[in-house]
Amino acid sequence: MASKHKQPSETFTEIVFSIVKFRNLLSPYAGSPLTLHRMQLANPNEAVELAERKNSENILIHRGEATIRFTIKPDANNDVYFPIGIAFKLRPGKGKAASGDILGRKDFSREDVRLGPNDLIIKASHFEGCGSTPQHRYKFSLFIQRERDGALGVIDPIIDNDPGMH
Repeated sequence: MASKHKQPSETFTEIVFSIVKFRNLLSPYAGSPLTLHRMQLANPNEAVELAERKNSENILIHRGEATIRFTIKPDANNDVYFPIGIAFKLRPGKGKAASGDILGRKDFSREDVRLGPNDLIIKASHFEGCGSTPQHRYKFSLFIQRERDGALGVIDPIIDNDPGMH
């Protein structure tokens, strides 16, 4: 029996993060507060691919709609991490947000972002023509928490609309 919450046409693309070096967001340190990570695409499909640009991996959305599921593998020390939230910001010079909304509050509705017990799911249909241009590029940060001590961290990948594919 199909779940009442999952639409029949919804297909998930799973992005799995591996933690290379966890950085506690609340600890004092020199340098970047970002957790170092690697991304893997668990189920390649035509909607999303990983591509390296400028020494970092980006998530490229090729169709007008993709539902992305983010999960995090335990690190080399077997520490377990959970996604606990996500924040968005329109990248400068990458399109005009709907009604000046640079934080993506209108482009990413509560229905588009679902936090599960071990994952975070985002429906990325808004990249296809939201606001005044289809070429929105959002910087986003995935907030994570380490299970053993509750420490907070930030993973900072990029979702990139690929305007050449439309």
